[in-house]
Amino acid sequence: MITACYCPGLFEHIHRRIKESNHVHFQQASYLRHQEVDCRVEVVTDQGSFFAKHVFSSVFQAEIDKKKYVYTDQHFKGWVIDTPEPRFDDTACTFMDFSIDQGDEVRFMYVLPHSPTRALVELAVFSTTLWSQQDYDRVVQQYIREQMGLDQYTVKETEFGIIPMTSYPFEKNNTALLTYIGTAGGAVKASSGYAFDRIQLHSDAIATCILQGRHPGRAADVFKYRHKLYDATLLQVLDKKRYRGADFFETLFQRNPASRVFDFLNEETSLREEVVLMAGSPKHLFAWSMVESLLR
Repeated sequence: MITACYCPGLFEHIHRRIKESNHVHFQQASYLRHQEVDCRVEVVTDQGSFFAKHVFSSVFQAEIDKKKYVYTDQHFKGWVIDTPEPRFDDTACTFMDFSIDQGDEVRFMYVLPHSPTRALVELAVFSTTLWSQQDYDRVVQQYIREQMGLDQYTVKETEFGIIPMTSYPFEKNNTALLTYIGTAGGAVKASSGYAFDRIQLHSDAIATCILQGRHPGRAADVFKYRHKLYDATLLQVLDKKRYRGADFFETLFQRNPASRVFDFLNEETSLREEVVLMAGSPKHLFAWSMVESLLR
């Protein structure tokens, strides 16, 4: 579940493209349920029922067996702040700053400048225990004051969200008439919570399947099995608290070029590159956790 997302202009751009299209109809209604009836899918809303031969749904309805599949949440809160004077380098960002107190979780900060006077400052936490809004705000405020050295600023917007990070195989819920997309389609990368680029990749694969006359559900194959295994292994390590997440990510960036790490997170590395990337991690802990992931 993502309850808010700061994407300046994105929704306006998408709605404008929809309005300009002559083959897309936008219907706003409250979703109630969907069901397969007589070789069609009925989508029931507060505006009535709609029928289709095939439906793409981002609504996840199944229950995840957390004894069978590793599961944690990435919960995050961010502030968009303005400063009276230029204080940000809008050609660079702060990515995964683990300098904050880790507690018994994985916690890090982002700073994403939009201009010399505006930036998104965000806290991300990997755990199954959500915080109060006041606790998120306290850490963000403290970081802005102590790490960024800012006292004069205005909070213009806030965002809060929860992203599931799990080894659960979402694609198994696809049927002959229904293809799941977004989080419900397994587009969230289990070890990082990243989804935006993966959703574009999945969407392109769906379009290719349709053009080639294949079932859209086959598009899930675009997410490689070995990377799913890496993700499940890291989640297992973190879930069992065998190795600190901060140590893993910091070692990854310290011992490898940033471009290689980003390629790895985007699942664009070769097997050889992945062996080099993982060389700095405690092999016995990760091998043990990988075997556990395979046996779950």
